[in-house]
Amino acid sequence: MIRMRQRVFEATVAAEFRTLHRDLIGCFDEKADHLIADAMRGDGNDETLEQRQIGR
Repeated sequence: MIRMRQRVFEATVAAEFRTLHRDLIGCFDEKADHLIADAMRGDGNDETLEQRQIGR
């Protein structure tokens, strides 16, 4: 644990955390969209969604 001024903390540690957090969330969103599109075999558009029938 260290002591530092709030201003310095916000300019260094918190700023870097926010940048990394934004990038990580973007990566998760991109991967989730890809996995959903792959599972649905579509582009995410409900009009072109492949309808599968159970038992066929």
